[in-house]
Amino acid sequence: MAADGARGRFGFFEALDFTPRRLSEGQTVAIVHAFMAHHQGMTIVAIADALLGSAMRERFHAEPIVRAAELLLHERMPREIAVAPSWASDAKPDTRL
Repeated sequence: MAADGARGRFGFFEALDFTPRRLSEGQTVAIVHAFMAHHQGMTIVAIADALLGSAMRERFHAEPIVRAAELLLHERMPREIAVAPSWASDAKPDTRL
């Protein structure tokens, strides 16, 4: 990622976009210039959960609002889904950065 220019002053940027239709002519990658610190926090919580025997997962599921929606977490995905074309596929990259 660093070789593709994804490393910034505060660490790695959020993402690299290799989607050809969203790249400018001559570009092979577009850098998403954002830092999402909450992703780092989620990684730390996932590591803690693994090391502490699912303590964080149990704590999360002990919350009444989560318990009220637990059935939705186990809902099966529908077999047939109507697909609509994505408006994002028509978006052009922001070249002002």
